[in-house]
Amino acid sequence: MTAARAIRITSCFTTIDDIGRGVVMRWGIRFLAAAVALFLAGCMQTGGGPATSRAQVDAYFKAVFAARDRGIAMAYEGKADEAVREIAALVDQGRQSFGPDSGFVASAVMAKGVVLREAGRLPEAETELRQSLAAFERLFGTNAPIVGGNLAHLALTYQQMGRYPDAEPLRLRALQIAEKDKGAESEIAGIRWGEMADMLIGLGRFVEAEEAQQKSLALLEKAGRTDWVAFIIGLNRLAGIYENMDRREEMEAPLRRAVVLTAPGLPQASIFALRARHALGVYLINQDRVEEAEACLREGLDAVPASPRPVPLSHALLLAAMADVKERQGSAADAADLRRRAEEVAARGKTS
Repeated sequence: MTAARAIRITSCFTTIDDIGRGVVMRWGIRFLAAAVALFLAGCMQTGGGPATSRAQVDAYFKAVFAARDRGIAMAYEGKADEAVREIAALVDQGRQSFGPDSGFVASAVMAKGVVLREAGRLPEAETELRQSLAAFERLFGTNAPIVGGNLAHLALTYQQMGRYPDAEPLRLRALQIAEKDKGAESEIAGIRWGEMADMLIGLGRFVEAEEAQQKSLALLEKAGRTDWVAFIIGLNRLAGIYENMDRREEMEAPLRRAVVLTAPGLPQASIFALRARHALGVYLINQDRVEEAEACLREGLDAVPASPRPVPLSHALLLAAMADVKERQGSAADAADLRRRAEEVAARGKTS
């Protein structure tokens, strides 16, 4: 299969893991921030390590968060190894400062696992995330919120490894913990239902996936969180579920809403804004609404230069879809040029 053909058949829905990990990045901050509060309240008394000051703890977590965030960003450019080494050094530092069995160290190990996963080093990520999960369960019990966060990270790792049956019980546990901690109607329960839907898609259980995704969207909307990336991803995921169920007439409404929610001005030209326009553009092409598709895709392409970080895959997908538009308009030369550019952009993304 040629690179152009591979790009052409790749849709927003078949690359949902790439989008989904953006949710993990955003919510990983919240999970680890919750861990900080939990640790400060309890781990300083029960960690079993050397005496620890609040200033030491704050400085340590700040360093861990910064290294994790850099590592996630660098992973998109294929350059996460330096951040992995930095977090590994922080793990060692934590063991010396707080003791080998403290929650502080477990949080750094979890951060290391997240960066390893984003770097595509999945077996290593699994090892680290299983290690941090065991530590959190031992220190705080099996139903602690931080355990739910770790379960979600490990489940996503299994999904990226294609081990969906292994991910399912972890997703269920993470959902149950969220509902017990914050309530069945809470925002975090809405996030967990969306993650459950993503896992169910991987298992081919589309009826259950639709129910889970609708539940997620309803909870997030009730909480007034339609501005969250998780809600936008959920809309695109729901359209993908409809596509898989051959209910294409129902796809347009969630796709259009996702586009509207990333307006005005394509905020920071985020990957989510670009993918929303690609998904709607592809849908419109398949419906032979070529002029509408061209306008939608053009909006995404015009925003690419303003992106706060490299977006080679999103850019390549937009270019390839625009090539299909030009081909349907009878502009074979323009279509060929756009496909060539799409291949070049995709190659830069793989080798950067």
